[in-house]
Amino acid sequence: MNVFTATNVFKSWLRANQIPFVLSSVNGCHLTVEGRLGDIHVRFCMAQEDAILSEGVVNVMTSKLSHKRFQVALEPYHEVTEAAGYGKPNPINRGVEPDQKLCYTDDEFLVGVRHTEVRRSPNAPDEKFTLYDKVMHKACWTFYNLNKKECLRWGKSVEDLMTYAMTMLNTFVARIEDENAPQTHNEQTLYVWLRQRFAEIYKIECKKEQSIRPDADTASIGLLGLSYRGRMDYDSDGEIMPIASYVYCNPLDCTTGLEPEDKEYKARHCKLDTSNPTARKASAARLLNEELGKLGHDKMVAVLEFAKQNILISSDARREARKRLTLHRQSCVQCSDKLTETDVDEETSFEGLGVEE
Repeated sequence: MNVFTATNVFKSWLRANQIPFVLSSVNGCHLTVEGRLGDIHVRFCMAQEDAILSEGVVNVMTSKLSHKRFQVALEPYHEVTEAAGYGKPNPINRGVEPDQKLCYTDDEFLVGVRHTEVRRSPNAPDEKFTLYDKVMHKACWTFYNLNKKECLRWGKSVEDLMTYAMTMLNTFVARIEDENAPQTHNEQTLYVWLRQRFAEIYKIECKKEQSIRPDADTASIGLLGLSYRGRMDYDSDGEIMPIASYVYCNPLDCTTGLEPEDKEYKARHCKLDTSNPTARKASAARLLNEELGKLGHDKMVAVLEFAKQNILISSDARREARKRLTLHRQSCVQCSDKLTETDVDEETSFEGLGVEE
């Protein structure tokens, strides 16, 4: 845990216990707790040699605050509160800690919201949920639109995703939010951070689907005695048709009513020149130019903007979208006023933002 995160966590705990504090004016210290027995100056140290030995100064090791056992992490906090005359208050009570680290087979909500961090993050003030409501909805709708089929298959609605986002907002406010930065900076950081957390949720759901969730056929046969067809067939009396009435095709011997697979179909309908890699790349670029040209200006810009920030597609595709968008704006009169936007690659989006991965 770095000093920035440690300071944020400590401030969130002090707020939760309604203990007054201010940014320290003492050289080398980060916070000043207004104590009943006198002010206590707090300095967060990454190493023991960074400590300051002075009366009224409490040195807090950042590694201690991030200890895997919460009671151990609270020890430096209680050292400060006791010195300030407030005793040993508990800033958070999330129930009994789990015996071991959660994995993807556990409840996906607890795994998806990074349960350890949530347990150490007090509830954010009500005004924070109002302040970041638009950003959370944007992140949820973006993820849902990108993965609509998967969300329907997993039973995840936008409201379910908002539950994830609102829970993770507590962690964001307690650990990542920079109170000294402009609001637009915090909104951008929250949006990128939520997208990365949702990408992790996507991986968790895929693992569950591969290992512990039944596939569609197994579930359908177990519940209805019918193979899965996506849409049930009914007879004239309104009853579900038995499984024997379905046309079945053995992929090794397609002689039961379905046409055999035409293996030449893709070759005949392929729009790319596949004679060699260079020709294929050139034909793909030409086809992409033609398709983008059919969209019109506003639609084309919207498609490139969407592809540029879509973390679930290939990084090469995102890079190509970013390149095309930049070149277009440099020569387009309509977009010339929007060149102030800075494109940030997803892999470096957190550098300099104080976000701890």
